[in-house]
Order: sequence, then C-alpha cells, then structure tokens
Amino acid sequence: MTISLGIVRLSSLFVASCIFAVPVFSCSFYDPPLRTKFRHAKQVLVGTVLKVSPANIDKATRARLSHDKTFSLYDRLDALASVEFKITKRWKGSKDEVVVFVAPRSELCICSSRLSEFDVGKEYLIFAFHRDFVSYCDTLPPDAGYTTETMKRLDSFWFRTWARVFPF
Repeated sequence: MTISLGIVRLSSLFVASCIFAVPVFSCSFYDPPLRTKFRHAKQVLVGTVLKVSPANIDKATRARLSHDKTFSLYDRLDALASVEFKITKRWKGSKDEVVVFVAPRSELCICSSRLSEFDVGKEYLIFAFHRDFVSYCDTLPPDAGYTTETMKRLDSFWFRTWARVFPF
C-alpha cells in the first residue's frame, strides 16, 4: 500500500511539473527598447569600416576609460584595436565624416558561439554608448531585416523627438 501511494505521489509530481513547466531557452538576454538605446547612446550612426589597426591610446583617454566597467575588461593593449569608420548616415553624435573608436580586437557576444570582429569594408549600424569606445556587440549589420526596420524608426523625426523627451 505504501509503495503504490509513493508511486502515485511521484507520478502526480511528474505530471504537475510537466504542466507548470516554463520554457527556458539556453540563450536569452535583455535587449533594451530602441528608444532607450537611442536615448543613452552618445552616437548612433551607420558607418563603413575603413581601417582596423592596433590601438594607440594616450594617457588621458586611458585614464578616462579606466573608470568604465566595460573598458576595464580589456585592460591589455593588445586586446584593443583602433577602428576607423566612414559615416554614411548619422542620427546622433559627431558631425565628422570619419570617426575613430577604440574597440576590442575580437569579442564573444551574448548568444554567439564564435569570436566577432570588425571587417574592413563592411557596414555597421552603431550604437556607441561611450564617446570613443565601441563594442562589436553594440553594432548590427544594416543588411539584416530587423536592422532595416530599426533604421526606418530612427529616420522618423517623431521617434527621435519622443525618445529624447520621454524616459520610457
């Protein structure tokens, strides 16, 4: 009698766990809404990579970046590169035609199984959350469908206005 009662309890526990199970994905992360990204970014632009070279960071820039949590992950100079972009479209930030960012040479982004790096001649939609540092993970290839939709929203005067005015 106690064996059959134990089997009933165990089977009912199994059935309950199957019914109330929540789907869990191996790779999920919080991607903030576009309005929040736009508001917090220092520069939002589309640019083509002209040159990737070893980073030449002066003392003032290193001192400023060393207080940043993101940059502190890349404290070795050989892990950093200087990436030069020719700006083809800009929504926020510098008015220069060419902008140079310090970036990790290669980076393992969330939900990626390979190291990513900037390719010369390739175009990227960039959300630069720092004045002169950008992460590969903060960029998107403009030829992807979701990026095209993002760029259409960024083109909207009302989207840019409301993104600056309202904090949500």
